[in-house]
Amino acid sequence: MSFFIILAAAQVASSPTPPVAAQPAAEERQICRREAITGTRLSKRTCRSVGEWKAIDAQAGAGASGLNGATSLRQN
Repeated sequence: MSFFIILAAAQVASSPTPPVAAQPAAEERQICRREAITGTRLSKRTCRSVGEWKAIDAQAGAGASGLNGATSLRQN
């Protein structure tokens, strides 16, 4: 029985240390945001990469700028 304990200790001592995880690139880093959902007081947590959030923000900005000066009344 003590043989197995010594063998296990030797195994742990001889195993190489795991490599240190490199820092992810800035574009791959995850950012989580809370989004309001219509009809509930609870918010939804959404996690995406920095690049994905930039693309979403750009689309939202383009859509909002297209509404500038728009009215709900149509002139015929």
